[in-house]
This record gives sequence, structure tokens and C-alpha cells, in this order.
Amino acid sequence: DFCGGAEVECGGVVYSAKAGYCIIDRVWQKGDTIQVHLPIELCETHRNGKTAFTYGALALARDEAKEDGDITEAFALSRNDGKLAYKVECAEKGEQIRIVLMCDHNKQILLTDYASCGKNWATEHNRVTVWTNAIE
Repeated sequence: DFCGGAEVECGGVVYSAKAGYCIIDRVWQKGDTIQVHLPIELCETHRNGKTAFTYGALALARDEAKEDGDITEAFALSRNDGKLAYKVECAEKGEQIRIVLMCDHNKQILLTDYASCGKNWATEHNRVTVWTNAIE
């Protein structure tokens, strides 16, 4: 649930969303506005010894054409106060998001939205992976 801490603001009142819903019971006036605040963080999912990453509703992947080296190689995750260590960078052409994941021994892993990966089929290095060999 990527928006577990979602809040909705209307008329100066902040409402918490619960189970994906937010009920605003009020008399609506012309010009009323609603602002939705979705806290988005890098999240990890573990299955069968592999790790996948999401950022909000986006599935992230590694694209061999965007990185140097073997994208199937194991890497150890770095954490700050128990949270994944990462930085969001400016997305390049065709990308929705670009995240650099910090790993042990100053290693960095590039994650981009899955939809932008694998676009360079004419190149020699075409592999894309969502399920990575991250070591906890």
C-alpha cells in the first residue's frame, strides 16, 4: 500500500485516509479545493531470496544499458536509521523516476521506472531486472 499515510486537506481541515478511502462530510461551496498528500518512499519487497523495489505506485528496475557491470550481481543494502539509503536524481529522457540506491562499500545501484527500461534493444546489453540480488 504505497499511500498508507495519505492525507487530504480541504477547507483548512486535514483528514487521514484509511484503507484507501477518505470521507469528507461537509457542505461544499463553489471554489472549494482538495489537496491530496501522498508520502512516497522507496520500498522493498522480498520473495524467494530476491528483492524488488517500488517508489509510490512505480515498479523499479535495473537496466543493463544504463549501468556498468553485471545487473545480476549481489549487493548489500545500506541503511540510515533502518531506512534504505537512496537519492532521487533528475530523470533522463523517457524516464519517470531515477533513483540511486546506496550499497555497502560505496557501491551504487541505479533504479529507474520499469516502463523506461529495455528501450535500447539495438544495443548489445539488453537485460532488465525487477527482482534483484540485494543482500540484507
